[in-house]
Amino acid sequence: MSSHPQKNVDFYQSVLGLRLVKTTVHFDNADVYHLYYGDEIGTPGTLITFFPFPNEHKRGKHGSGSVSAIQFAIPDDAAGYWHDRLRALGVHTGQWSDRFGEGVLAFEDHDGLCLELVATRDASHREGWPGGPVPAARTVRFIRGATLLVRQREPSTRFLTDLFGLTVAIEDGERTRLVFPDDDAGVHIDVLGASTGPEALPVPLEGVLPEAGTINQLAIGPVTSDEQRSLRRRLLAAGFQATGVKDRRYFQSIYTLDPAGVRLEAATGEPGFLVDEPRDRLGTTLQLPPWLESRRGEYERLLPPLSFNS
Repeated sequence: MSSHPQKNVDFYQSVLGLRLVKTTVHFDNADVYHLYYGDEIGTPGTLITFFPFPNEHKRGKHGSGSVSAIQFAIPDDAAGYWHDRLRALGVHTGQWSDRFGEGVLAFEDHDGLCLELVATRDASHREGWPGGPVPAARTVRFIRGATLLVRQREPSTRFLTDLFGLTVAIEDGERTRLVFPDDDAGVHIDVLGASTGPEALPVPLEGVLPEAGTINQLAIGPVTSDEQRSLRRRLLAAGFQATGVKDRRYFQSIYTLDPAGVRLEAATGEPGFLVDEPRDRLGTTLQLPPWLESRRGEYERLLPPLSFNS
């Protein structure tokens, strides 16, 4: 969740060097943008997306029962570059620290969303966006992982292993790292215990909680349509809530809540972002799904204009 959309573009495209690959609207609340950032074509695993509410200036409440941080993979020799770049652009950072043998640099975006860069050799598995403001050899490559902050680790860990198929890789203190079988890029979900401290406001199973700087859902995928339907059956059989399949134009999704109240999404990878725009024009014009196209004039008057300069 974000505040003003232009500030969002300025940070994620101009500071982090991600490509804005799709400018559309929140299909369930079409008076706000839905902005997608990733690599050159929005490859699954590179995407971070935002619903920017320009009239909502209140920052959200961080705490247990939420996705507390998102980690981006960068090349292991780019740590110095990124520390200097963020500082030069006025982004406050801590110092590089070690986590499971890799360097991690924590910082916040303009809305207080907690982000981390992970300097890793695994970044070589993918390329970033070479057309942005960051040299190609230094670009953010993909989303390396996310941290779920919870009161009790065991229920969320069991949920992710039993139903989503992750496996426990390592435990250190209050942090349990879960990985995806057969993944060679080190993508993970960390479950971090916090027995004290504030609690985040609960997100709904459907819809959004429009609080800037918070994460509405964590998408896991891509999955096939058959895998998605199978997961939904398993979730319901295990007594968890699950939505029906939602048509998101560029993929299909179902949603559920884990035992801590974290909203998770299982998304397919097709048809992707080239379905309605050519590669060289991705993200530069407002795209609407067929069922909203008749209201284009209304949305173009309502939504604030955006500048896409990198």
